[in-house]
Amino acid sequence: MNPREKAGHLLNSIAESLEMPEPLKLDGTDTCVFTIDEKYVFIVQFDEESEHLLVNLPLGNLPEGEDGKNLAVEMLCGNYCWSLTSGGTLGLDEETGIASVCYGFDLSDGKGKGFEEVLSDLIDVGEYWMGKLSQSGGESVGATPGGANMMRI
Repeated sequence: MNPREKAGHLLNSIAESLEMPEPLKLDGTDTCVFTIDEKYVFIVQFDEESEHLLVNLPLGNLPEGEDGKNLAVEMLCGNYCWSLTSGGTLGLDEETGIASVCYGFDLSDGKGKGFEEVLSDLIDVGEYWMGKLSQSGGESVGATPGGANMMRI
């Protein structure tokens, strides 16, 4: 199975596991957007060159002022040795300012975590950081209409 076929198979497996009414598939831009639990919007993009699925879970906007700076530092510390990211990377979209956690899922080696486990871990990470955003006065993106469409990947 080539990497593109494997990506399609993994997305279909997620749709089946979650009993989605339609299969998940990559669109013309090699992107698939789906929501889990009406809260977590995943943006998955197939990168043919690296043979990876780039998984992006938007978290929300940092608050303004000192609270935002403090949370940004806390997120940076959470990135250190992936201590609070389960192997993902926290970052801010340069254009929108939306914080997200991203994960590069290797389609070529078959080693490491399975795709469902990665999504489950990212939900846990998302829940943690969305809570931090909320506590500090930031805005969670969640499954708002168009929320995922604001992200660049």
